[in-house]
Amino acid sequence: MTIDEFQNILAEQKQSGLSQQAFCDQKSIRISTFGYWMRKVKALKNSSSGFIHVTEGPSVTLELRMGDELSVSLKPGFDERLLLRMINALLS
Repeated sequence: MTIDEFQNILAEQKQSGLSQQAFCDQKSIRISTFGYWMRKVKALKNSSSGFIHVTEGPSVTLELRMGDELSVSLKPGFDERLLLRMINALLS
């Protein structure tokens, strides 16, 4: 099972209105397996806000993303010292 597949199962469980145990019984899923995937999803959500995702566009512009809340585009010739100060400020 993948995290995406489990997220679909989790959405189904929430929509069902059943407790986790009742849902797992109905779907023949072990509650320990359900709990394992719940922890994986939670860890992914917690860690994704701390990741800085770097992509490079076709015009050699770099885009730094930190979760869904922050995006910084860097054009050729950007000030590296300023970038380092910004990153340090975000991490502190």
